[in-house]
Amino acid sequence: MNSDAITLVFSGLVTLSTICYVALTWKLVKETRIMRKHQVEPYIIAYLDVLEALPTIVYLKIKNIGPGVALNTRFTINKDINFKSRSLKKLPYFIEGVDYFPPQHEDAHFLFSFQGDTRLQIQESISLKISYQSILGEIKEHEYTLKFGEVSHFGKVTPPGTYIGLISYWLERIEKRLEKQQNEA
Repeated sequence: MNSDAITLVFSGLVTLSTICYVALTWKLVKETRIMRKHQVEPYIIAYLDVLEALPTIVYLKIKNIGPGVALNTRFTINKDINFKSRSLKKLPYFIEGVDYFPPQHEDAHFLFSFQGDTRLQIQESISLKISYQSILGEIKEHEYTLKFGEVSHFGKVTPPGTYIGLISYWLERIEKRLEKQQNEA
């Protein structure tokens, strides 16, 4: 009888262990699916940016910050720009969209320049909706309202803060110094 009790207890422990392993394996499979999905998931954002050398020029930038490819990217312009007869709705990029948007790819579109009377420009904004599809077939949509006043305060930093900007800065200084030496000779 004693051996029957030990066998029963041992069988119960094996059953409990098996149930725990099944639960942990199921959780691991679920996490693996989520991680695999995130590795192929695109994420397209829109934001305003200015040139480092000319901070008065404003661009609309569209970038895929996700690790996956975005397919059939389409744009809906809810509120367009109102400056000097420029319109995003008339640009083929926004009319036709982008069929293939790779990871880390970025497109820049000139909007306007903060020159002259900027009071009206600073108060304006644009609004757009971006919809796209992942390679798994999931459709995503994001809406952005971008205010021009948020980039109006950017200024020019001398010397520039980026490596490419520094190269340009120092080449320009060398060129001016050489011109000065030639004029003196």
